[in-house]
Amino acid sequence: MLILNEKEPSSTQSLEEMAQFKGAGIIVEVRSNDHGKLGSPGNPAHAHIFDNSGTKELSEIILTKNPPKKPEDIFYYRTNKIPDGLNKSIIKFAELPNSKYKRAGLNLTNWQAVIAQWVVFHEE
Repeated sequence: MLILNEKEPSSTQSLEEMAQFKGAGIIVEVRSNDHGKLGSPGNPAHAHIFDNSGTKELSEIILTKNPPKKPEDIFYYRTNKIPDGLNKSIIKFAELPNSKYKRAGLNLTNWQAVIAQWVVFHEE
């Protein structure tokens, strides 16, 4: 007989969860161990933007309640150089219906799905 015991995490070790949303040639990732609040200029809610392979982080963006509709609506966070075409990809990503929620019978855009996940992770 084999008995397996699960090691309990120490009180200083936190669980890190992440959710990835794909569309328009990019991956948008929300992490549970990030900090920030929606609408806070000094401590903003944010997401990580990766290339389509998920191996190269391109930037971070501030999450806003309203989706970006033009480049001026995108606020970059801790990003030194914005790759060419990224604004267009983010705007397209934001307006696309989220395929996973659609299969569940819900009509959410990718942007709404990202915001909802931020709220789930950060209990806003």
